[in-house]
Amino acid sequence: MNLIIIGKSRCGKTMLCNMICSRLAGYSKISIDNLKNSFKKVFPELDIGFSKNAGNDKFNEFLINYFDSNIYKDNKNGIFYIIEGVGLDEQTIIDLSQKKNTRVIFLGKVSINPQDYFYQIRQYESTYDYGGWTKRLDDDTLLSWCTDWIKKGKQYKEFAEKNGFVFYDTSFEQVEVLNKIVESLIKNVPK
Repeated sequence: MNLIIIGKSRCGKTMLCNMICSRLAGYSKISIDNLKNSFKKVFPELDIGFSKNAGNDKFNEFLINYFDSNIYKDNKNGIFYIIEGVGLDEQTIIDLSQKKNTRVIFLGKVSINPQDYFYQIRQYESTYDYGGWTKRLDDDTLLSWCTDWIKKGKQYKEFAEKNGFVFYDTSFEQVEVLNKIVESLIKNVPK
């Protein structure tokens, strides 16, 4: 089954992808964020980004076309994909979810306050030499973004519940929550 993992920054999307790829054979990862960054560098005139840029409609159209043209052909060979990232509009998520053998998983931090979310991110960054892109943000900006990410997480949760998708709150014990998701997927993989 193909997986689409949606959530705001630092909620565990990439970690979950890596856990799935290391424990379930036949999965490859496609990062929406990396694709968008590549499009931004190579085709800046398309105005593709992480906010409501005009070019995002074209990007979403590209992603659906790519999914149809390539991913389903690979499924016949036992290869499945995990598409993960931010910035897909609701209709694109619904369109992708209706593809054969596809499941959408939403992640978000909705039970945490912005200060604790901020602290989690700074703690996470301290465990790595490079720290990731959030390490470059000043404290006030990151705290403001944490507030926005919690708000968007709540919107994702509401959207997921309304449309029959699953939502996992990764506010606390993130690794344990992600392990439960992987265990659930392992149990439900067709034999």
